[in-house]
Amino acid sequence: MDLKQCLAILSGRGVCEHGSHEHNQPHTSTASSKTTEPLGQVIDLLSSVPPSSGTSNDKVDKDNADQAAAALSTEARAQSSVAKLREGLAGLDVQGLIRAFRQAQEERAQAYQRFDEGLNKVLASRAFAEYDGLCAEATAGFAALSNLVNAVEHCLGAAPHERKVLAGLLRRVQTEEKEKLSLTAALHLETFRLATAVAGTTPMGGVSDGEGGAGAGEMTERDGREEMLLREGIKALDVRIGEVKGRINDILEELRYEVEEE
Repeated sequence: MDLKQCLAILSGRGVCEHGSHEHNQPHTSTASSKTTEPLGQVIDLLSSVPPSSGTSNDKVDKDNADQAAAALSTEARAQSSVAKLREGLAGLDVQGLIRAFRQAQEERAQAYQRFDEGLNKVLASRAFAEYDGLCAEATAGFAALSNLVNAVEHCLGAAPHERKVLAGLLRRVQTEEKEKLSLTAALHLETFRLATAVAGTTPMGGVSDGEGGAGAGEMTERDGREEMLLREGIKALDVRIGEVKGRINDILEELRYEVEEE
C-alpha cells in the first residue's frame, strides 16, 4: 500500500474551517477529559483575532459550543481515518512501514513549501481574503500526513513487529512536527501583520488612518515601533523553527541507525 493509496483513504475528511476556532481552546469538554489529544495536525492561524466589542455574550457562547462540537467531530474523523490506515498498512514489513514514513516526511516538506509559497502569493497580490482558504487546504494536507504517520507508528509498535524503539522515534518526530507547524503558523501570522503594517492597510483592505492631523507624528512613531517588534518576532520564530528542524533531523538520524541494525 503506497502513500497515495493511504492518503486516498483520507480524501473524505472534512476540512477544518479557520476563523471558527478559539486559539488554545481545549478540544474536549470536562466530561470527556480522558480523550486523547487530536491525532491530526491543525493550523489555527487567524483565529487569534478577538471578536468585536459589539459581539453579544449569547453569540460568543454559541460560537464556543460550535467550536467544541467541530473539534470533537474532527477528532472522531481522525480516529476513524487512522483505524482504516492501520488496516491498509497491516501487511507491510518493518522496511515497508519505514518507507511509508519517509515518503510522508518528504510530502510534509513539500507541503511546507507550498504553504510558504501560498503566503507569498497572497502578500504579493494583496488578495488577503484568499489566505483563509490557503490555511484550510494546508490543514487538510498536514492532518492527512500526520494521521498516516500515526498509523505507521501503531503498526511498528504492535504485533507482529513490536518495534517499540522505532515506534517511539516516530512519536518523537510527531511531537516535533506539531511544534514546527505551530511555529510556522505563528511566523505566517507575524509576516502577514508586518506586510499589512508596512503597507498601511488592514487585512480586509482598509487604509489605516495615519495621514494628517495633529496625531500623525505620534501614529507614525507607534507604527514604527510595531514594525520593529514584528520584525524581531519573525527573527525569533525563524530561530525556533530552525531549532525544531535540527531536532527532527537528529531523530531521523537515530531512526536510520536503528533501521540499519535490522
